[in-house]
Amino acid sequence: MKIAYLISVYKDPQQFVRMLKALRGKETYFFIHVDAKVDDKIFIDNLPIDLLPYVIFTSKRYYIQWGGFNQVLYQKELLYTCVHSKICFERVFLLTGQDYPLWSNEKIICELNDNPHKEYVIGLNISEVKNPKKIPSKIILYHFFRDMNNVPYRIKKIFSGSSRILMRLLPFRKKPYIMVKGKRWDVYQSSSYMCITFELAQYVLDELVVNKELMKYFRFSFVPEEMVIPTIIFNSPYKVNATIYKKGVYDGLKSLSAVTYFNYNKEIQVFSLKDYEELKESDKMFARKFASDISETLMNKLDKEHGVI
Repeated sequence: MKIAYLISVYKDPQQFVRMLKALRGKETYFFIHVDAKVDDKIFIDNLPIDLLPYVIFTSKRYYIQWGGFNQVLYQKELLYTCVHSKICFERVFLLTGQDYPLWSNEKIICELNDNPHKEYVIGLNISEVKNPKKIPSKIILYHFFRDMNNVPYRIKKIFSGSSRILMRLLPFRKKPYIMVKGKRWDVYQSSSYMCITFELAQYVLDELVVNKELMKYFRFSFVPEEMVIPTIIFNSPYKVNATIYKKGVYDGLKSLSAVTYFNYNKEIQVFSLKDYEELKESDKMFARKFASDISETLMNKLDKEHGVI
């Protein structure tokens, strides 16, 4: 099975390489976007020679700040690089460099072979969600200053926080849905980590390129990375092969993650060996975050289980 892993990275090149080694296969390729604020050389130079033919870095790189629209642009660039690689894949994963497989490659491939049309994405219609208030605020309020390049984080936080307060006071609001060629599209949220068919990946890329109403709507939304692709999917014919979150209420992003397990409060937890049983019980293909120091013994255990050399 030809599998494409689309991966965004910005830190920990040792962890990144280890992840690729754990996932490599004869028909597995990796498409990598390196955050423009870091030197991509630290990722390229760390790659072992035998992996080089299977790793493709995007030519365009974006300066990434969490919550900003540039996260959508890096997703678009990864999809573009994959679709235009002239390799006809069967499956496309969207992950980060801090993910790690909880399943062996054989188990992942077996699952995908058993469900050839399934889109591993869980969507919640947030056009219909009223509470908590932060959910409709993600889309109806305008969020500025999320993509300020080369500006210290604390300064950016002052600008974006101040503008958010101001926009709450002003009467300007977007509709909680999008009009695309005269048709209403509801907005869907999902985890940005997913596995989709190659046909859907092509469809999503086409929409990202040509759907101006969609891109304009999300340009000043909050964390559009978790909404743009799900909104495309759940307003497309492919929605029949994806999963609607049946509760119809927002009870955390964790519930909307089809392939990746994570824990978060203020920050996403970095897993260690003590979390092994919890991770295995999750029955997810992947988990995040992993780090080369804190997670080393955990990764050793998983690698041994999966027969990774």
